[in-house]
Amino acid sequence: MSEPDHNPFAAPLSQNLAETPARYVDFEGLRTTGNGLRLIYFSLLLLVLLALAVFGGAFFTARAPGPNPSGLAFILVTGIGMLLIALMSLIGGVMCITVPQESGGKWLVTASVVIQGLNLLVMLTAALFFGFGRGNIIVSVVNGISLILFLLFLRRVSSFIDRDDLRRRSARVLIFLFVYVIAVISTAMIPIQGAINSAVAYGLIGGVGALILFLMFANLVNDMSKAIRHPESSIESSRGHI
Repeated sequence: MSEPDHNPFAAPLSQNLAETPARYVDFEGLRTTGNGLRLIYFSLLLLVLLALAVFGGAFFTARAPGPNPSGLAFILVTGIGMLLIALMSLIGGVMCITVPQESGGKWLVTASVVIQGLNLLVMLTAALFFGFGRGNIIVSVVNGISLILFLLFLRRVSSFIDRDDLRRRSARVLIFLFVYVIAVISTAMIPIQGAINSAVAYGLIGGVGALILFLMFANLVNDMSKAIRHPESSIESSRGHI
């Protein structure tokens, strides 16, 4: 019996991980990507601890009478902590570059890591020569671009490992990011009666929105790292229902 002719109008085969032959899937690369996401998640947890330490240190420093010689040491420790967090996040992103080419996300995470690395280099250079706090707007814009690329990477990988729930969550975080940016810009541009009212509105929208975005992103990264580090079980389960 001759083989049936190929139908050029047939729907393309799915490229998700569940329907990809095991010999074509780089499980080791996926595990490394999952470990990279786990390192990024730990850097986010460390950021929370550092923020709590900064607020606590600032509170006790403000209450101390007279000159406080520990102020400079506190600033130095905070700077070292921020550098450590940035390096952990960058190393985690580099580990994510090992994601299989078939996922379609390698170029996205590569671009995100390159932008993140260049931004870190610019921040360190500006801090050494001009002091901390220079070019915050540019740094925020560049970080936003890197975050968008990374979220698109997570969305691609979610489809690759056949996790539609994580893919939808990645899309929701991306949508919330755009809404948050538009809300912050609108609040800064639209005049509100009274300088105090404007500052309060800007602080509420910016602060609360940033907190929600942080929690959504951190939880997504954590769940993605768990799903990616053990992909074989989900593949075998999916193939058992084909």
